Amino acid sequence: MQHRTKLVGGIAAAVLAISGVGAGVAAAETQPAPQPSADQQQAQNQDQKPQPGKKKHRSPLAKVSHGELTMEGKKHRVVDIQRGAVTAVNTSSITVRSSDGFTKSYAVNDKTKVRAVPGKKPEKITDVHTGDEVGIRADKAGNTSTATLIADRGAGK
Repeated sequence: MQHRTKLVGGIAAAVLAISGVGAGVAAAETQPAPQPSADQQQAQNQDQKPQPGKKKHRSPLAKVSHGELTMEGKKHRVVDIQRGAVTAVNTSSITVRSSDGFTKSYAVNDKTKVRAVPGKKPEKITDVHTGDEVGIRADKAGNTSTATLIADRGAGK
């Protein structure tokens, strides 16, 4: 009998301990998180701004000269990207040469968007000239790459 009393007492103590911990966790979760003061928010914002002499981190894609990507989705899509100088352009195609010498021609159609950078104003393919620095995004189907976007940065260096 004495053994049974100790067992029941131990179980009761364990239940109370667990209940106390659960109540403490529940109370902690219902309290709102403390909000930073205006001074703390300002300090955080200053930390996020680029400091003089420090470079802003750029996306790895900002350094890409050319490449091919396979995009997932209901229908997989192959996309070509390239940056470089225009070596030839007309109303139906554009040829671009990257800094490493890679050269590729792209078909141009009425769905191709042409944008002037930095203004990002709509342009026409006739506004792009030999020697302009451009970025190209193109959909690839078989051996044909059709430009979907041409970002024209203007005359090269």
